Amino acid sequence: MLFVTKENMPCKYPGKVIAQEYGHPELAGGFVRAAMRRRGILALVEREGLIKTDDKLKLIHPRPRP
Repeated sequence: MLFVTKENMPCKYPGKVIAQEYGHPELAGGFVRAAMRRRGILALVEREGLIKTDDKLKLIHPRPRP
């Protein structure tokens, strides 16, 4: 069982790495805005087990996303 704690918010560090890798310093500042709501979720393992491709899941989300 997984307990979702929060959305994985973007940070500035990956933007700096991307900007350096491609040689475009202007990319660093745009990463946070471009990655918003695209980085997945953070979760804790509450109970050990195997999740297989065809397993049925139940997702309980306490608040709707805007």
